[in-house]
Amino acid sequence: MRVVLLADRSFATREQGMLARLQVGLTDEGCRVVRAVPGDERAEVDDALGPMLVYDDRPSLAPTSLRAGALLQKSARFGLTPSGHDDRPVDVVHAFGDGCWRTARALAEASGAVLALEVWSHDAMSAAHRLDAAHRKDERFPRERFVWLAPDSAMDGALRSSMPSANVRLTPWGVHVPGEVAAFSRAAESITAVLVGSGRQTSACLAAIGALGRLVDAFPQLFIFVDDAFVQASHSIWKAADHGRLLPRFSVIENLEGRREPALRADLLIQPEARGERRTILLDSMAAGMAVVAREDPNADAPVDGQTGVIVPGGSGPAWESSLRRLLADLDGARAMGLRAREFIRSERLASAHLRAVLNAYVAGVAMAASTA
Repeated sequence: MRVVLLADRSFATREQGMLARLQVGLTDEGCRVVRAVPGDERAEVDDALGPMLVYDDRPSLAPTSLRAGALLQKSARFGLTPSGHDDRPVDVVHAFGDGCWRTARALAEASGAVLALEVWSHDAMSAAHRLDAAHRKDERFPRERFVWLAPDSAMDGALRSSMPSANVRLTPWGVHVPGEVAAFSRAAESITAVLVGSGRQTSACLAAIGALGRLVDAFPQLFIFVDDAFVQASHSIWKAADHGRLLPRFSVIENLEGRREPALRADLLIQPEARGERRTILLDSMAAGMAVVAREDPNADAPVDGQTGVIVPGGSGPAWESSLRRLLADLDGARAMGLRAREFIRSERLASAHLRAVLNAYVAGVAMAASTA
């Protein structure tokens, strides 16, 4: 099996771990894999994890097909060439992030490959509907060559009900479970909370920060780390931190999700947005035994409230304050919840299971495309 893992800029930055795990795992299973990420297209890297090339994702007047052709030529230099039994240089183009779907589709058409698309968010599902409809009568690239990958059961159900004739495969994202649990081990001296998200819902982050500001008198050992995506989106985050007397205990971390190891030594993960997005940092936090507090999101497969996480209804400031206060007032309960979350990841969302599901989806997609050719 010859595979191109193609990521858009957002995925390539924040989901490096998942992409690397898939590249290594697929290679171990006998696949020939090239990973493609956005950047300076003059750069080509054969790193320790395996072949990786760079493609230009900047706005351009050049047709997408020309860019895809250049990407295919680069892939050939890494060994993705036709085999003895067919004339396809690539079997599967697997796209992460709808920002690269157009390039991925052109690359799949140029190479004769099946196109596997991660439907990772509510917005991506809307894009999937449009793309599926556009290819129902496309003889050059029929919809039978599409495989829609659902990263959790909620997205799987939504896709199957809204696109009943599409080739949808459940491929639950997974992570590794670390050997030790550090969460709440020094809670008497410090409790560290990490806020993560896209930065596109500033008001949601402001509500959570305001709630934290109202808790510092009761919990003076509280420290807050915020993903710089929120600050880049709005400098009002600083004002909210100042108003809540949080600045002495407030830090902004650049590319927090892309370099997440320090964040995973925290005690508490706060996800203030409700955009129907899937992010493996939530799974990593659960695997680390952290307490996860997430805004209620009907479009996402969230932790189970009170069992493997805390779900904040509505996401208002008072709702955040109430949920966080109850959690911090019962640290034994918070520890126990983190351990239950950790066991859930161990039993349901391991990286090894994700790899098997993805490989099975590839095989099924290639078989379906061959049967309708």
